[in-house]
Amino acid sequence: MEEFAFVEIVLWAIYIALGVALVTVAWSLCRGLKNRSGEGFVNGIRSSLLAWIVTGLLIVCMVVTWICGSTQPMIINGEVYDDKVWLRLSDMFVYTIIVMTVIAILAVLYGFTRYYRKRKR
Repeated sequence: MEEFAFVEIVLWAIYIALGVALVTVAWSLCRGLKNRSGEGFVNGIRSSLLAWIVTGLLIVCMVVTWICGSTQPMIINGEVYDDKVWLRLSDMFVYTIIVMTVIAILAVLYGFTRYYRKRKR
């Protein structure tokens, strides 16, 4: 089996990115809990309800993209990858990221139109 030149570098970059992401999540969680207001309302909506809705939609999106994932074997660099769980799992993450990116773009575009909607009133 032939060794690839930058596999170690890519793996370490992934480990570092994972570590930075986990530290950022922990920092954000601690900061959010520390700065949480006693009222628990954001723009008239209960913040806990909003958090549960977002979490639920993420789980639903991941389940749907898991179901839509392909289990067809792939040939990469001459090797056949045919583990159905990992094929579905990778498809699930890719499709979920695409859906979340599209939703984020739509939310930003909707936010930009706020200024135009305000002027019309």
